[in-house]
Amino acid sequence: MLGARDNQSPQFSQTKALRAMTMEQRWRIAQNLYATIREWKACALRALHPDWREAQIREAVRRSFLHAGR
Repeated sequence: MLGARDNQSPQFSQTKALRAMTMEQRWRIAQNLYATIREWKACALRALHPDWREAQIREAVRRSFLHAGR
């Protein structure tokens, strides 16, 4: 089994690639991931609440991310 420190592991390759990036590149990736996750949340809410208006969806997404790290 490959470990995270094994230079053949996906984790090792990913870590190596991230370390080679500039801070700006890592920041851009983080921003894109955040936007993607917010859109996934909006899609899930639309599926759960097909009767909600778009403003309600946006507000529910905003609220769910407001305290997500606490």
